[in-house]
Amino acid sequence: MGVSDTDWLRLPLERDTSEHLLDRSIELLTLTGEDGRARLRWYASTDAAIVLGRGQRHAEPVPGHEQLQRPSGGGAVLMNEDLLSLDVILPRTHPWLAEPDLGAVFDPIGQAWAGALTDLGVPDVAIHSGPATATRLGPPEQRPLAEVCYASLGRGEVTVEGRKVVGLSQRRRKHGALVQCGILRRWAP
Repeated sequence: MGVSDTDWLRLPLERDTSEHLLDRSIELLTLTGEDGRARLRWYASTDAAIVLGRGQRHAEPVPGHEQLQRPSGGGAVLMNEDLLSLDVILPRTHPWLAEPDLGAVFDPIGQAWAGALTDLGVPDVAIHSGPATATRLGPPEQRPLAEVCYASLGRGEVTVEGRKVVGLSQRRRKHGALVQCGILRRWAP
């Protein structure tokens, strides 16, 4: 997609509390704005927290779980050892941000995830290319689905055998974009 491997600063896997990991995402977006380098950061939580998307404000508390807000949009996610997260942090000059359509950045990221999963031998990998399958402003029967990340699909998100495995959300600032990705390593509802 016009970006070489040498354009990316790949950070080592971080393990910490959910709150610290989410705070670090904004720190790295600020750094990217200062030095113009795209970054990839993998992380996994050492605790369990319900993490709400930026637009969610009034979620019911879940007993035994801290409730946090992430800097990007989307639905709620259980951030624990079963969720592996990746921040894709892009400076404003990055080619993936050149489109006036703010959702276009999800296309190359979804393609990268789908390619990696296919290369690992995961069967029946697909990328959702249509509009979101549920929205908080949609029909009443869709609204609860839009509140939970893995209950609906958005542009660029990846499914395996029809089930969502990679969720995507983003936050734009004048100096760049933070795309937060989460892949469920295990599903234990």
